[in-house]
Amino acid sequence: MTVISWEVANEQFNLFLDYYDLEAEDFANEATKEQFETASNKLVKAITKGRLEIKEEESLCVTQILKNGEHIEYGVVSGKHKLAMKGKKDTDIFGRIYAIMGSITGLGETAILKLAGIDLSIAESLGFLLLQV
Repeated sequence: MTVISWEVANEQFNLFLDYYDLEAEDFANEATKEQFETASNKLVKAITKGRLEIKEEESLCVTQILKNGEHIEYGVVSGKHKLAMKGKKDTDIFGRIYAIMGSITGLGETAILKLAGIDLSIAESLGFLLLQV
């Protein structure tokens, strides 16, 4: 397993935040700010452990490395991906996360539903942040 320093991982994560122009200060709700910070810390930790890679080449490239060694590539969120959440209630946070994450991977919601443990936790944290886009 690759080990990356917290500083380097934080720089990599900031590519993601900068790409989507996300900051905790943008949220009026304190609970959402706390969730944002929790998800951000979990994702930086995932980068330090080699479970997540974020690069900006022609566009943002986010790759999750699963415990079994398989990779999931997350594309850039567009309106098409947000439409995948159509029919999900605003209160169904996990349903909305799985729908958008399944859409941006091109694998569908079912692929996200099959994740477990740390793999699911990383996908959910990433999805929570993408719901804020």
